[in-house]
Amino acid sequence: MIRRASLLLCLGFLVGCADAERRDVLGPAGGIVTFQDKPVTAGEVLFDNGQGIARMAPLGPDGSYTIQSADGVGLPVGNYKVAIQPPRIEHPLGPINEPPKPRIFPNIPDRYRDVNTSGLTADVKSGGAPLNFDMKP
Repeated sequence: MIRRASLLLCLGFLVGCADAERRDVLGPAGGIVTFQDKPVTAGEVLFDNGQGIARMAPLGPDGSYTIQSADGVGLPVGNYKVAIQPPRIEHPLGPINEPPKPRIFPNIPDRYRDVNTSGLTADVKSGGAPLNFDMKP
């Protein structure tokens, strides 16, 4: 009886370790975002696996992005839904006389701004290729 319990405990430990190691494996998470083949130079890329892992990265002036977190550069391997969002509006500190006017970003169509409507997905693999996204109207 004790031997069986010890065996089950060891097996559970090994399975738990294998699962933890999988979460620690990062795949490349960078690329270029375009709209009708032109770089999107302002905004953010959001990756969400639907299981508690979500990461965001700003777009550079050439449409490029790289996901970085405390875990390192990249994303844990797995499948993700992706959204392209306009940059966040920065509010000044202290009292303001007038709220900031919303900016229009016609190069990020509304459907791409939510992971559930964008239709964009990414299969992040260890040693995988860049994750490029070209949005259409």
